[in-house]
Parts: sequence; structure tokens; C-alpha cells
Amino acid sequence: MTRTALTERRRRRLAPLVGLGLLMTGWPGLGLAGPGGDGLGPIVARAGSGGACFERVYDAAHLARQRGQTIAAMTVLLTPDPTPEPEVRAFHVLTRITLRSAEPLYGQSTCWWEAGANLGNRRERLVAFVRDDDATRCMAMIEPDNAEEAGDYLIAPDPAGRILMVQNGFSQMRAGPAGARAMRDVAFGAADATLKLHRVDPARCTGLAAVLAEPVRVQNR
Repeated sequence: MTRTALTERRRRRLAPLVGLGLLMTGWPGLGLAGPGGDGLGPIVARAGSGGACFERVYDAAHLARQRGQTIAAMTVLLTPDPTPEPEVRAFHVLTRITLRSAEPLYGQSTCWWEAGANLGNRRERLVAFVRDDDATRCMAMIEPDNAEEAGDYLIAPDPAGRILMVQNGFSQMRAGPAGARAMRDVAFGAADATLKLHRVDPARCTGLAAVLAEPVRVQNR
């Protein structure tokens, strides 16, 4: 499947998620990267090979107010693509989601800046936290050498690179013991649709790469 075909497929699937997370975060005035180009590419480049780490751990009071939210914490590591394509400045995102039950889920994605990524078929804005038609688009994957899609989503930073907004578009994630080698279908509700993460010490992302380097042994569909 070509990247153009994948883009159109992702665009159709993104439409129902428009703005679902706005009610839970209380950040309608947050000045995120808007007109002017790629906001995340330079952040990843400055972070170097160690990457940029972002995290949010929700406290008990927040989870008590948001009873429909199943995510208790989210950690992401943004790292440069070691084998970039000449025409696309892409980077990788490694993700750990911890559920209320304390079960961890893992995912990995390739992301790139794309013109019109935040526009639907009728040229409507798809995701409210992106203040422009263009956006950073991420495609989740089973493994780096497996072209099967495991979800798609948009992400955006604030101008200072201290906050990262993530649209939760995962459809499959790794779970289970022994390096999370089982891939399974996942489903999240409206309260889990958008997450606001903060830049943290890179040590908070230690171990993510090792877990996701393990090969997938079982895929439950």
C-alpha cells in the first residue's frame, strides 16, 4: 500500500475522534504549534540519539473525577530515525500506557510532518489541539519491519517543547510478560482520546527501547 493510500485511510479513521479529549484536559487556550511548520522535528533533532521523553501520571483525584478514563499513565520517547528517507524527516515514538489495573501496554510508531494531515475529506479540521491544517502524523506498527498498521494519530508540542499533546489512536498494542511479546487489539473511550504530557528527564523512558526490541510472538486479532 502506498503512503498516499495509507494517508487517506488514516484520515477517514481519524474523523470520529475530533476533539473527544477536550473536555477532560482543560487546555483550550494552550498555544500549540500552529502555522509555521514542523514543531517536533527540531525538538527531536536537538535531543540527539537519547531522544526526548514526555510523561503524564494521573493522580487519584483526577482519576476519581474522570471515571471513564482507563489510562493511569503514559510515557513516550521520541527518537530520530536512524535510516531516514531523503524526502521525509521522520522520527520514532516508543510508547508505554499504564492502565488503571496497572497493566502496561506498549506501542511503537513512525511519525512525520505532513501537509494537510489535520484535514478531512471536506477540509474540516480533524483534531482541535492542532491549530493548523498541517500536522505531525504517526503510524503505529506491529514491528519496524512489519508494514501492518496498528493505529494512527496526530501529536503536537507547545512552542517551547515542554508539553506534548497526543491523540490516542492505537488499535493494537503489546501486552503481557516476557518483554510484551503478545500483540492484542485495544479499544479506548472518549476519556482516553487525548492526553497532555510533560517533558521529563530521559531516565523516565529507560527500558522502553529494550521492551519494544523484543519480537512479537503472538498476535491476537
